[in-house]
Amino acid sequence: SDAAFTIGPLKVLLDDHALPDFDDFTDRIRAARTWDRGVAVHCVTAAELALSLAAFAAAGARPGDRIEHGGVIAPDAIGQLCDLGLTVVTQPAFVRERGDRYLRDVDPADQGDLYRCASLAAAGVPVAASSDAPYASPDPWLGIAAAIDRRTAAGVVLGRDERVSPESALALYLDDPAAPGRAPRRVEVGAVADLCLLKAPLLDVLAAPSAEFVAATIIDGVVV
Repeated sequence: SDAAFTIGPLKVLLDDHALPDFDDFTDRIRAARTWDRGVAVHCVTAAELALSLAAFAAAGARPGDRIEHGGVIAPDAIGQLCDLGLTVVTQPAFVRERGDRYLRDVDPADQGDLYRCASLAAAGVPVAASSDAPYASPDPWLGIAAAIDRRTAAGVVLGRDERVSPESALALYLDDPAAPGRAPRRVEVGAVADLCLLKAPLLDVLAAPSAEFVAATIIDGVVV
């Protein structure tokens, strides 16, 4: 077997126009428990999130279960996420790459609910970030910059209150992939040599995050 691949969470892909039967959804969560697997729900809309929260509440949630995207999270859902112990894996780069479209098409009353970050972390919800490539840029530095300033491609701030510090933005990308939002990795003896070597001091890089500062990317000890 290839050590690069492991059995991860059960993935549930929701579609707002064809949501699953509630009992079927909860049965899938319970089945994952018999296999000792977590559950990851692809959840973009408010309706998908409401169904997911209800299903986890009925079937039981456990550390490692996660909401992927969390594209629209209403304020009253934040406490439910926290109570259930669910992690949210968000995509800050969508603010940069799609934010102008959101500002045009999404009701202004709902724009503050888009791709939350700071409010989730403040409430105690574990938060991590991903790119969702190929649907957005795979460049993590673009995501880090967007998490810090929440600026769209046109320079408009979307979700001002969801901005995070540069250090917190970087931390969104540093967790163990098997435990996003819950297990920060460290450079230490015995750790897997997955590293990003920079050309400048980290504080300087975080002042203007960009892949241009990357000197080398090392995966499992090999410069790639």
